[in-house]
Amino acid sequence: MQRIVLIFLSIFFSTATYGQSTADRGWDPILTEIPMDQRKTLSGTTAFEVPEVYELAMVVISLTAAGPDLTADSDYAKAVAQHFAPYADHELISRLGINSSKTDWFSAYEFRENAAAFCFDSENEDLIVRCKPYSHVWGRQANVFVRNIDLVADFARVSGFRAFYVEHKSLYEAEIRAWKDRVDVGAMKVWLEARFPVSEDHYGIVFSPLTNGWHSTQGYEDGDFAIRVMYLESVSDQPISDAYNAARIVFTEIDHSHVNAVAEQYRARLNSANAFGGDFWFKSENGVYDDGFRVFTEYMTWAVFELWARETYPEAMQTEITSSVAPKMTLQRRFIHYADFRDALIKRYQIQTGVVDIAALYPDIIAWAEDFRAMNE
Repeated sequence: MQRIVLIFLSIFFSTATYGQSTADRGWDPILTEIPMDQRKTLSGTTAFEVPEVYELAMVVISLTAAGPDLTADSDYAKAVAQHFAPYADHELISRLGINSSKTDWFSAYEFRENAAAFCFDSENEDLIVRCKPYSHVWGRQANVFVRNIDLVADFARVSGFRAFYVEHKSLYEAEIRAWKDRVDVGAMKVWLEARFPVSEDHYGIVFSPLTNGWHSTQGYEDGDFAIRVMYLESVSDQPISDAYNAARIVFTEIDHSHVNAVAEQYRARLNSANAFGGDFWFKSENGVYDDGFRVFTEYMTWAVFELWARETYPEAMQTEITSSVAPKMTLQRRFIHYADFRDALIKRYQIQTGVVDIAALYPDIIAWAEDFRAMNE
């Protein structure tokens, strides 16, 4: 099966210079270099972590005006607030300018996730240095995190963040165990790679107990070696008996790379007014899903999760998933014809024999969608 690796690119562009304090709205290529010894260590594995500087970034975000909307309500969040509230007037907070979760969401993502590429220097605890094989996660290499890195280090020093992080290390370890208890990423990888012409070598699950539902994923490629890292929330409050909720979070991040890679060859068709262009399939409020390609791939991503769930969970849990996913997609997320789309995909999937090549179903499901739109618009 042909190997395809997709690295997501942003829809935003800007002429902002590296010296500005506002967030860039453009992308520079992510530079990735993975030495052979690291490849051997990473290949076929999944890493779960609450990185120290990433958690520092989340603490900082919690102190911004948008913090209440972007962070969880938990005992840990209360401990963070109690410890760090006295430092809310630090220059870093005002410099970031994250005042609204609706208008400044890109800046919050960029600041948080670029922090994941950095660590405290082992010889100088007041110095923050890059420690990942990729140059950055979002935006430009001189991004909103890097431009303020000295202030980030100063905030950590004056607030006693490193001692706070050590004090809560056992909580982070418990949160990591919660993820491992609820998801089998290896099984997801096997299932997806049997049905899509896409493969990846290593998965990373990066998360914070402070994160409240805002997720993303990024691919990093060095030659024929591919890493996918997902930036997610905590799942410790989800019962293991309902582990499919945690699985859905991971699965719909992983399968985006598979779904999108195949959809690329149909991009022009998907963007047309006869297919997924316009607002027939999705009622946009924030411009995130602003073209037909992005709308279609979101439909496919969630529908493929339901296909996987039907082959993974007992019948009772399948029923629960079916009854919960459609309302979430149609009523909460406003992908208003999701149930019809999912049922059409399931029908085409079920008539195949053996392991189904989902990529081969794309022409038929797109044609169905065009006909469905023509009859219902």
